[in-house]
Amino acid sequence: MKTYAEIEKEVRGKVAECYTVARNTWPNKTFPFPKIIINGIRGTTAGLAFYKENLIKFNYGLLIRNPDEFISRTCPHECGHIISFIIYGSRGIGHGNEWKSVCRILGMKDITRCHEYDVSQTRVGGSVSYSCNCHGRIFSIGMSIHHKICMGQKRSCKHCKAVIKRKMDN
Repeated sequence: MKTYAEIEKEVRGKVAECYTVARNTWPNKTFPFPKIIINGIRGTTAGLAFYKENLIKFNYGLLIRNPDEFISRTCPHECGHIISFIIYGSRGIGHGNEWKSVCRILGMKDITRCHEYDVSQTRVGGSVSYSCNCHGRIFSIGMSIHHKICMGQKRSCKHCKAVIKRKMDN
């Protein structure tokens, strides 16, 4: 498995490649290199581009599980957003024709709004069922509290005062 430094170097390299293409294609425009945050988002979103801040955030969890496709697809996708904004202004925002044309020039082959990475190992919230000594009482506990319970924190039912326990499906 590649180190964080190796992955970051590849991401920055791909972003630099995209910006070189943009500078060569539109020499009358200025394309300042964006700030890049590799571990900037979680969940199922692969990347986010912030036009006015000239900032791109990437999802490190999806990146390490899909490194080649992520670098070849998500990096130009997000660069395309900022480059499209620089060229077209507010018309370049979003996933419209202006953005698609920029992505084509950047070399993207499959220009779509959403990725198809496996997100089954990605936490996006959800809940876990817990129960107590009360007859049939089930608690739906959010992931942050569930993790605290897993780390040893105790939670009790307000009615029977028993410590709640994870309900296992039978």
